[in-house]
Amino acid sequence: QNPLEGYKKRTEFSIWTREAGAGGLSIAVEGPSKAEITFEDRKDGSCGVAYVVQEPGDYEVSIKFNDEHIPDSPFIVPIATLSDDARRLSITSLQEMGLKVGQEASFAVQLNGVRGLIDAKIHTPSGAIEECFITELENDQHAIRFIPRENGVHSIDVRFNGSHVPGSPFKIRVGEQGQVGDPGMVSAFGPGLEGGTT
Repeated sequence: QNPLEGYKKRTEFSIWTREAGAGGLSIAVEGPSKAEITFEDRKDGSCGVAYVVQEPGDYEVSIKFNDEHIPDSPFIVPIATLSDDARRLSITSLQEMGLKVGQEASFAVQLNGVRGLIDAKIHTPSGAIEECFITELENDQHAIRFIPRENGVHSIDVRFNGSHVPGSPFKIRVGEQGQVGDPGMVSAFGPGLEGGTT
């Protein structure tokens, strides 16, 4: 296979600002190569950010609100190339926000013709690691189900034969934060803050 096939993958994350009040956001991605960054205001108190880099290595993603870093910023994001098989898988129907504690959530993994072992785990906001329920469906796909037990941002690892699938780990938000505040009330989440592909 052409080793360049995995290059220039779009990597995405979301920023949730609704509870933070008025202010300006600034985003920077620094590392071994220049990043092309695109930004979308979703008009619902969140915005989407996507970036593409040309070289593998560790990138620093800085997110500032009113010129102050938000929690966990700068994020250190390792950008690697994906294994050829894992790169062929795709995720559908993954809901990134609006989930509730105690309500089952699910999404699908399309194998796109490859065969192997799928493994999925959830990292909860309190630091626990929980298994997901994986069901094989027809038409070359698996369903992954889980029941969130606490509010906050969860991280889902989806691996195929031990390698992360594109976009993994995925970040999802359960529940709403109630209180109005400052940069500490802004959260950023999504696979683009965990890792990516050149």
